[in-house]
Amino acid sequence: MMINKSACMDCGRGRWPHRNMSSCYELPHRYMRWNTLFSLVPLGISCIGSLVTITIMGIFFKHHDTPVVKASGRELSYMLLFGILICYTNTFVLLAMPGVIICACQRFGVGFGFSLIYSALLTKTNRISRIFDSASKSARRPGFISPKSQVVITCFLVSIQVAATVVWLVIEAPGARFD
Repeated sequence: MMINKSACMDCGRGRWPHRNMSSCYELPHRYMRWNTLFSLVPLGISCIGSLVTITIMGIFFKHHDTPVVKASGRELSYMLLFGILICYTNTFVLLAMPGVIICACQRFGVGFGFSLIYSALLTKTNRISRIFDSASKSARRPGFISPKSQVVITCFLVSIQVAATVVWLVIEAPGARFD
């Protein structure tokens, strides 16, 4: 903004001078809008993925006592499906208007969803590997392969991610800022 013919004054952060340089106006906040193609495509995929995941969870729940569901590891399969559902629903949080709560949910949700998925997969894979490895060595059953211990191992692995995210939220407070 012009003070006189030879001097100007800064409008300040988030403001811009009018064409005649007599005053300043607030710059509009720009963020991803829900009605653009760049938002609608991920939202559509997220809705379809969420519906498919919920349907599969329902099928697993309906047939939870069948040998196929038991063999796949019900508890870890539920955790895996829940992690996938969290990842799909994170799309809505990532496209929401930035704010303190939304930014905190973005930080927590993405890490939590993926750590739940990868922890469940790692625990399932490790269990199967240990079963086959011990079968070639002895007839004794390996330890920590019960469903309860598998859930505890997965929750422990996820808690590491949760603790790291909480520390990050404390050290650097979430929030929107001008760029």
